[in-house]
Amino acid sequence: MIERVSIELVSGHRGLRGAVFRYDVLTRLRKMCDGRDTALLAFGFAGDWLRVVVDGSPGEVREVVRGLKVGTVRAAARWGLSLHSGQHHRSTCDALHEAIVWAHEAPADELGPLATPWTSHRDLLGFRRASFFDASAPLARIEAADVHRALGGGAGRLAVVPPEEPPTAPTLLRVLRAAAAVVGVVPSDRRCFRGFVHAGRWCGFHTDEMARALALTDRRVRQLAAEPDPDEDLVRLALVDPILSRVP
Repeated sequence: MIERVSIELVSGHRGLRGAVFRYDVLTRLRKMCDGRDTALLAFGFAGDWLRVVVDGSPGEVREVVRGLKVGTVRAAARWGLSLHSGQHHRSTCDALHEAIVWAHEAPADELGPLATPWTSHRDLLGFRRASFFDASAPLARIEAADVHRALGGGAGRLAVVPPEEPPTAPTLLRVLRAAAAVVGVVPSDRRCFRGFVHAGRWCGFHTDEMARALALTDRRVRQLAAEPDPDEDLVRLALVDPILSRVP
C-alpha cells in the first residue's frame, strides 16, 4: 500500500538545516525501510517537515515512522541539538506519480526541481547516486520524465551530458563539495575522495594540492586517480551546471 507521510522534526533555529543532520536522517530512513520490508519511493524536505512516499503494510509503515522519529531525536541529543519530534500525517494514495510530485515539490525552488539536493529528484533523474536512496524502486513503476515535467522542469536536463570544459578558476573546496553532493555525503567523507581527485585533475589541480586538501599522501591521491570513477561525469556536471552546482 502506497502512503504519503509528513513528519515534523523541530529543533529551533537549526532545524534540519544542516547537511550532516539531513544526510543522517535520510540514511536512517533508508535503514528503517529496508528493515521493515517497506519501499522508499520518494522524499523531500520542507523546512522542519520531511515528506516521504513509501510502499508497505500499514503496520510496517507505522514502525518506520516511529523508528525514524525516535532515532532522530536520540541522534540529535548525542550531537547536543535540542530536537523534539512533532506530529506526523499519513494518507494512502493510488497514484504514485502524484505522490512523488508531492514529495519533490516540498522545497519549491524558482530554478526548478533539480535546484535543490533535498529531495530525491536528482536521484530519480540519475544526477545523484546516494546510498540512502534506490531510484530503481520508483523507476520500475513511473517515468522520471513525467515527474520532471509535472514539476515544471525543462527537457534539457533529462539526460546526463558531460561537459567538455571545466569551470573557470574553481576552488578545491568547490570541487570537493560537488564530489560529495553527487554521492550524498559531506565533504569530509572518504567516499567522495575518488570523485574529487578525478574532477580535480580535470580542473587542472596537481597531485600535491589535492593531497594537502584531503590530508592524504601524494601516493594515495595517485592511487585514487588510477581507479575508475563511475560518477565522474556527474561531478563535472555539478561543477559547471548552474542548477546542479547548488550543493550542500
